[in-house]
Amino acid sequence: MKVELQVSGDLTADVVRGGENHALELAKALADRGYEISLLSRSRCDEVTHTEVCGFPTTILPRIKPRKFFWRLGMYPQLGRLAQQIKDYGADSDIVINFSPWLTLASRMGRPNVPNFYVVADLLVAAKRFQEGKTFAFSGGNWLKFGLDAWLEKKAYLNACDMAFPQTHWMLEGLVTSGIPREKLQQGYVGACPTTCKGDRTRETVRDELNIPPAAAVVLYMGAMTRRKNPVLLARAMKNAPENLYAIFAGAGDCESEVRAACTEAGVDNRVRFTGWTQTPADYYRAADILCHTALYETAGMIFTEAMMHSLAVVAPQLDPPNVYGIGCEAIIDGQSGLLYDALDPQDLAAKLSQLATDAALLDSMKREIPKRLDVFSWTRYCDIIETEIKRFAK
Repeated sequence: MKVELQVSGDLTADVVRGGENHALELAKALADRGYEISLLSRSRCDEVTHTEVCGFPTTILPRIKPRKFFWRLGMYPQLGRLAQQIKDYGADSDIVINFSPWLTLASRMGRPNVPNFYVVADLLVAAKRFQEGKTFAFSGGNWLKFGLDAWLEKKAYLNACDMAFPQTHWMLEGLVTSGIPREKLQQGYVGACPTTCKGDRTRETVRDELNIPPAAAVVLYMGAMTRRKNPVLLARAMKNAPENLYAIFAGAGDCESEVRAACTEAGVDNRVRFTGWTQTPADYYRAADILCHTALYETAGMIFTEAMMHSLAVVAPQLDPPNVYGIGCEAIIDGQSGLLYDALDPQDLAAKLSQLATDAALLDSMKREIPKRLDVFSWTRYCDIIETEIKRFAK
């Protein structure tokens, strides 16, 4: 059976984001079960490109230049042209799995008779709202009132896809409350990205390179430094953390200068290290004891499964609608495999970090407990869910 996976990002880019990694890992898992896999993505190039990514035949669609006078509307006037591209260049597949609402809509328009799945790697409207530093009452359906974005996103759920796969319970329940039929939704947790295992430096080597004392407790922030990811919260919390706690910020983004300024203001520059973007994240996972997640909005969070692979205790925001929506409360068991904190209170985050930094026995017990969660967050279980629906629709 032929399965085509479509992603909005460029699979041939130097830095592949979480959504693209999600698609690649699902492709590998389905290929292991005997499915014939092809990939499709978009780029900034002007010509269609046929290549291979991870051994899979891959089509890179050319960019669609915005129409004159309509460029401010973004993708809306381009949907028909994207649908034509997919019709012209897409593979002859039995099932299409999409990783964006735009591709879901365009695939239905361009290939109306092919079963169409939508993997909800993100909520378009919610992501924009949080990127702006605002909040929304998702459980009350307010995200559906944000204009054209919301209208088109709802069309992707109601009309374009045969089945959608949200990755958290709060997403599933929010979608049902917002009018999406429950029978069109299947929730499943993704596994870890094995590329995070790349890197050959030891814990001691990395700590020595970063001038971190061997006996220090180390908290790691891993990922993009953007407003939505909220890394400045950790910088502020470090002010009230114990002196034996050091922080590593592994990543880059437009908020990095704000994070550095917050560290200076808090007087913790001597206990904070910035690595920039890294191609070997495993090196920093090995050097750390704790993963700190600070995003106010996180729908999937492969970062959690990566931390589980490296036996890190996790400190994550607790679910707090309408201000905080995250997977932390589903990824960890509070008090056993990690700690949940009030994301709107840097003092509470500082208190939880202090608890782990000063209680070696608690930290060690969490490090032993957290790998057990990988039974829940695994590609095998996730692929089981997807495959059940493939067999149901591709008859």
